[in-house]
Amino acid sequence: MNKFTKAILITFLALLMVLPATARTAVENDGSRTMDQQLLNMNEMNMYISNFGIYGQNNWTGNAGGWWPRAYPSETYIFGAGVWVGALVDTGFTVDGTDTTWLTDTLVTCGYNPNTGGTEFVPGDIDPNSPDRPTPYVNPWDIVYISTNDNGGQPWPIKTTAGGDSVVSMQDSYCEYNDKDPSEHFTTDNKPLEIEVMQTTYAWVGPLKEDIVFIKFDIRNDRTDGEDLKKCFVGLAADNDIGNEADDAANDLLGFIDTMTVDYNGVTDTLMQINVGYQFQLESEAGWTNYPGVIAYKYMESPIATDTVDVYHDGSFIVDPGSRIGMTTFNFFTIATDPSTKQARYVTLAGYDHTAF
Repeated sequence: MNKFTKAILITFLALLMVLPATARTAVENDGSRTMDQQLLNMNEMNMYISNFGIYGQNNWTGNAGGWWPRAYPSETYIFGAGVWVGALVDTGFTVDGTDTTWLTDTLVTCGYNPNTGGTEFVPGDIDPNSPDRPTPYVNPWDIVYISTNDNGGQPWPIKTTAGGDSVVSMQDSYCEYNDKDPSEHFTTDNKPLEIEVMQTTYAWVGPLKEDIVFIKFDIRNDRTDGEDLKKCFVGLAADNDIGNEADDAANDLLGFIDTMTVDYNGVTDTLMQINVGYQFQLESEAGWTNYPGVIAYKYMESPIATDTVDVYHDGSFIVDPGSRIGMTTFNFFTIATDPSTKQARYVTLAGYDHTAF
């Protein structure tokens, strides 16, 4: 499996929340690949993950796949979610006299489409010996590995420098997926970014840890033409249903914590980049034993800025070079206003209202 030796080209981070208005469908199983999903079940937050970009959904049944506490699988908080990556890619140039104009394409790859339940990622990495035929590529090693499972007899694939298993938490998971199959993209004009993703998760039990699953995305540019991914945005699109909200999202409430002010020994300080988006409701769910909790996403660590970043596009919050970028936008939309084109998805990741374009 690929060990990701090339530079990671991630610059900005976004969080996208989806408020459902109609029923969704799950991605179909593609028999031409080793499409796999496994259940993270070490602590109180139980969640399905896959090797094709979707997490928090049971893709084989089409049902929600993220619940809490662990003993209540019908008390769900995620219907489906996945990583989105958008970037500008130079595709050539034109020359008119002495003027040269570079041609740039806007491309976005979606790990989860909340409107259709689809994904543009496929398992593993593309067979380097068959670059022109990625679709039938099948590798039995490209499964979702769980450190507490047998994994079909396959050994844990990530090793330490000393050669031992590099398991970090009480339950790790590991998989790889890519967007290089053009036939899996939602439209023919939205060509692959040609990226590969190494996804790892970590879970512990005990106070302060038992309700959390940590997800790490290592994303690399693997373009065959060697072009950079410019003005790249990475975000998580999360359809967080607290209960069955397919037909009524009126009780879905959202919040975002950007900064936090604390008082320590009489000295007031402001901590920046809290970077937490959350969803909750004030009503009980029919048939639930527990009163609904809050599902939250926090960016634990982001890339370091190489240039000045105007986070809100208005000069109010500037990230200086050398500082962590943090989360640059918190957006939400409904199924009815879902950004359906690559351009709309890109401006959504960039922090703008896509309905205004």
